[in-house]
Amino acid sequence: MKKILIPALCTFCITPAIADEAVVRPYIGANINFDFISYSPYMEDVMDNSGLHFSDSYFGIGLEAGVKFGDKNNIWNGGVAIAYDYAFDTSASVTNSYIKNAESGFSAWNIGFDNYIRVDDKDSKRTDLIFGIGVGKGTERSYWSIPDFITVDEKESTTMIVLKFGTNIQLNETVDWYTTLRDFIPSKDEIIKNVISIQTGIKLNF
Repeated sequence: MKKILIPALCTFCITPAIADEAVVRPYIGANINFDFISYSPYMEDVMDNSGLHFSDSYFGIGLEAGVKFGDKNNIWNGGVAIAYDYAFDTSASVTNSYIKNAESGFSAWNIGFDNYIRVDDKDSKRTDLIFGIGVGKGTERSYWSIPDFITVDEKESTTMIVLKFGTNIQLNETVDWYTTLRDFIPSKDEIIKNVISIQTGIKLNF
């Protein structure tokens, strides 16, 4: 149901806006991010009992592309964005003597609808608050081994709702600086309860 409802809602919001405002401005962007993972109670118990604790904080990078639409002079502008975020593998904490080479990571892609609310327009350079909602898929990676016995290399994927809040500051006619906080909420929380990603990067406007 979530897979159908959110895209339908985005389409409903976007269609009249595009009809009213023919101005469409594409962009591409890149960011660095810090990600914080909360694990499910079940997973916390598994890690406590095994003496293997995967990291709850990661460093990553991300790519984004999309369009903004609406008159630049309007307080509200809309947008559609597709993003991919990758958190690098990070070593786990191991409190027993037999598990080795344990690490984990995370990646996600999502597509969503953004609202840009202008809060400043100094020297004809917009500063906007961003509010967004979207859907995507997140993948948690984990690896560990017991030498000469077993090697485990797992990937768990799930559909996610993505909530976004942040700022977008126009530096000049072609470059924006953005900072966002994204909350990835899994449709099932067997492993991960949620992921908070704090991102900052640059967009090039065309």
